[in-house]
Amino acid sequence: MIRKLLLVVVALSLLLPAMACAPAEAETIKIGVVMDLSGDLAAMGTRMLNGGKMAVEEINAAGGVLGKQVELVAEDGKTDPAAGLDRVKKLIEIDGVQVIVGPMISGSSKLAIPYASEHKVPLVTMSATAFELSELEGTEWFFQQQ
Repeated sequence: MIRKLLLVVVALSLLLPAMACAPAEAETIKIGVVMDLSGDLAAMGTRMLNGGKMAVEEINAAGGVLGKQVELVAEDGKTDPAAGLDRVKKLIEIDGVQVIVGPMISGSSKLAIPYASEHKVPLVTMSATAFELSELEGTEWFFQQQ
């Protein structure tokens, strides 16, 4: 639980500077979440998402962040690299999130890092651990929990 709360806090800390430059006031702070809710990692992804939901409930009950409520927009990465990238694109292009927790697997993260970097959307993952991820271009927008 502490680990998941810390992840949400890190995601929010990355979001605050972006909010300072935002042209219009949003009513909520949207955090995208790409967890593998189906496929081989569904059990783990579901637990991680539930932990994130609990953390957001606690944050919102305490008044939110900067007086705004936090909203999670969750997507299923399906334990598939192409599906994970597709969900990242949807969160950025359609849902307008300003930070994404995930993708869970290294394959999805490898595909999503250049895209998220191009759109200046931070990716924060606690489970994608392939060493090569730290060597990709665009990793200034990618954060791994060690």
